[in-house]
Amino acid sequence: MKRAIVAIVALVALAAAAAAGDVFVPNNTLPSSTGCNNYPFNPSYGEWRYQLIVPPTLLGGVPIEITDVSFAPCQTVTFSATTFEMTMSHTTLPTPSSTYALNLPSPVVVIPAGPLTWQRTAHTWSTLRLATPFQYNGMDSLTIEVRYQGGSITGATSSTDNQTSSSSLNYYRVYRSGTGAYLATTASSVTLTGALMVRLTYSDIQIYGSGQPSIGKVITLVLRSPTEGGLPYQAGTSLGTGPIVIGQRRLGLSLDDLLVVTVEGRLPAVFQQYAGLLDAAGLAQAKIAIPNSPALVGVRLHSAFLTLGAGSPFGIKSISNTFSFTVMR
Repeated sequence: MKRAIVAIVALVALAAAAAAGDVFVPNNTLPSSTGCNNYPFNPSYGEWRYQLIVPPTLLGGVPIEITDVSFAPCQTVTFSATTFEMTMSHTTLPTPSSTYALNLPSPVVVIPAGPLTWQRTAHTWSTLRLATPFQYNGMDSLTIEVRYQGGSITGATSSTDNQTSSSSLNYYRVYRSGTGAYLATTASSVTLTGALMVRLTYSDIQIYGSGQPSIGKVITLVLRSPTEGGLPYQAGTSLGTGPIVIGQRRLGLSLDDLLVVTVEGRLPAVFQQYAGLLDAAGLAQAKIAIPNSPALVGVRLHSAFLTLGAGSPFGIKSISNTFSFTVMR
């Protein structure tokens, strides 16, 4: 069975989608005709660089893999840009800076720079699919940056979005518009008076780790899929992140010898509890007992897991994100 799972993951076009959830910032109450703002989706200024700074209190306080970002327009329009880019980063600044880079200390480009055409429907969540999911750590504030050049719309005179005006949420926006904004390094405004409402879609199935990643120590892998309590799981670890392309999705592991070893359970003293059942809350733990060998220092390990379900295509229901660490002395 385990060998079959490895073969399926590597070779089969999988049709099943992972379970997903949503975080609404700050909520899912969209006004029908009021509380709208045209920052940054008003292309009459030509170009924009705009940042939303979202505090952890609005993000649920748990690690999530963000796969989609949605805004709720107040008008039905088609928004286009000759160059559009979205970037995300954790930030620990108590108050955002007018210097963009300080709000993006570890930038991850989630939508690479390129042309965009985006159909937006009034008062519904209109989604932008991320090319690269973002691994939110559950602790820090989140910066979401949108910037574009050559913006235009059809269907209305301006493109506006629902916003919140509550300053009590500490929900900032940082922006500049007009010629040169796309490559600007500093913003013209940092404000707490209002910010766009956002929906963040995340994968419900997650893996994250705790412990000291040193030789002779143990890393605990927390496996989480809250909608799939009681299902069997299978974890795996490899030396690379692949990816292994599986239909429209990707598994962030490499099909190498280590993956086969861990899935087949050949080193149970090192890779522990790599197969079993999720508990009623959709949780389980696996462990990596790192051997006390100096030769392992500097080795980078990558782990993920699958859930299995009868009736799912090929018996595989969901695929997690990838948790990575480097072995230290």
